[in-house]
Amino acid sequence: MLYAGLPTLAFKRFLNTSTKPPSNLQQYVESMTSCASTFPQALIESLEAETRKQFEDAFKMVSIHQAHLIYNLTRMIRPQNVLEIGTFTGMSTLSIAAGTDGNILSIDRDAKPINIARMWLEQAKVADRVIIEEGIALDIIKKLPTGAFAPKFDLVFIDADKGNYINYFNQIMSRSLLSDRGIILVDNVLFRGLVPNAMENNFDPKDKNLIRTARKLHAFNQHVKDDPRVEQIILPLFDGLSIIQRKPKLSCVLPQG
Repeated sequence: MLYAGLPTLAFKRFLNTSTKPPSNLQQYVESMTSCASTFPQALIESLEAETRKQFEDAFKMVSIHQAHLIYNLTRMIRPQNVLEIGTFTGMSTLSIAAGTDGNILSIDRDAKPINIARMWLEQAKVADRVIIEEGIALDIIKKLPTGAFAPKFDLVFIDADKGNYINYFNQIMSRSLLSDRGIILVDNVLFRGLVPNAMENNFDPKDKNLIRTARKLHAFNQHVKDDPRVEQIILPLFDGLSIIQRKPKLSCVLPQG
């Protein structure tokens, strides 16, 4: 089992590097990260600064380092259609748009961060490929077209209200919105390193809201693991990143002669 040889405390510290990394570690990984020529570094940095200035909950946005990862994963997947659940101020939206020439549908319920996202997408000259729908994500997803001729999504990025993660996943799968080669990326699935021990009852009462969220995410992780249609890998990066894809279709080849 991965990391089975690590002491529990060391593993917890490793998981928690997503939220409170030693400053020298953060500086090191950022300095060693190559910036691709098509990655909008200056715009990403200015968007981060604007988000921190305008929002007390700026922690909702992905970090610049995570934006690099999302950008590079997008380049590898080469999606023609992308669904993003949770726009906020558009840090991940901008990173995805820079990594593909495909179309993006992003959903968020709050007008103020959406307006900022649109401003930065305009500056990046990618706004013509990005539709941001303001509203309740689950309602919007339920209205997306389905059927043989409806476009399917090659990349789905979920970074929204944690209590609806299972509902988002179920709608995407039951409505066949994910293409055969599609990937679902889900953020925060380890939630401050609390998820592995979320079902224990020896937590500080003042942390009950955090534990409640961690339990919802544990339920989501288990739900996906138990779904026979997909495969999942959880990476202990940032706040926990899950990569989900359809199981490959196996063909039975009979021996000749």
